Amino acid sequence: MTAQQKLFTIFFRSHLEPMVNYIGNIHGDETVGRQLILYLAQYLLHNYGKDPRITKLMDDTEIFLMPSSNPDGFTVALPEQGKVHIF
Repeated sequence: MTAQQKLFTIFFRSHLEPMVNYIGNIHGDETVGRQLILYLAQYLLHNYGKDPRITKLMDDTEIFLMPSSNPDGFTVALPEQGKVHIF
């Protein structure tokens, strides 16, 4: 029983060091971590160019955000299988 969904990573590249990598959910039923990574991406994008700390962070750091390393397990763990809700 595998849906074989594609993995995706949100990648902010500055060509500089240091680098950070956040992975939201490794196990399918860890849904909160996945959502927090999506909120973090939204926060970074929304505040880039507005908040000097966020702008400096994104200009000086390579940031990899992977909301889910197990999208098939995440889909199975949902109450309504196959319907992904992003809040």
